[in-house]
Amino acid sequence: MKDFVYVISGEHGRRRIGCSDNPRQRLKELQTGSPYPLKFEFIGEAENKQIELEAYFMLNQHKSPGDDEWFTVPPDVAVTTVMAAANRLGYRIKQVDPDAVAPPNSRRQPLWVTTAMLPFVAAYAYWIFEIAYRHLESGEIPMETFVIEALVLGVALVILRSLIRWFGNQLIALWQAWLRLMNPG
Repeated sequence: MKDFVYVISGEHGRRRIGCSDNPRQRLKELQTGSPYPLKFEFIGEAENKQIELEAYFMLNQHKSPGDDEWFTVPPDVAVTTVMAAANRLGYRIKQVDPDAVAPPNSRRQPLWVTTAMLPFVAAYAYWIFEIAYRHLESGEIPMETFVIEALVLGVALVILRSLIRWFGNQLIALWQAWLRLMNPG
């Protein structure tokens, strides 16, 4: 499993240095607790998590009040410190594009998509186990028809999930754009 060291910019000129095997997920977790937009300044593929601790040591005098992992330094200072920490420990860091860092479970859908799909999945299950199965048992429909209908409805659910996810992502993007307009800075 790959490890990544990252620098994230937050509010009031603060930077967070950290390590994670899934930096994009870590950014989402941190964003949940922050009213200000967070963004990556740097992500590097690292051979050792000690780089993070060495960077903390090097920036010790710049710690944000009351927090051990946030530092009040410009972004280039934070990134340079991470690179210097790696060099001091004898490791190399390969910078990577934040968009190229795929989370390990990238096929997993967000909770809001799962929640939106619940009534449709429940209706599908009801159709299979209550309606279609009774018609199948009584001989009103042949097994082939039952299988074809189940497959068609299953494909419809997959398409519906994709549409819900796309539409929801559009709404989220609009909401984030609106928040950026309302809170410039």
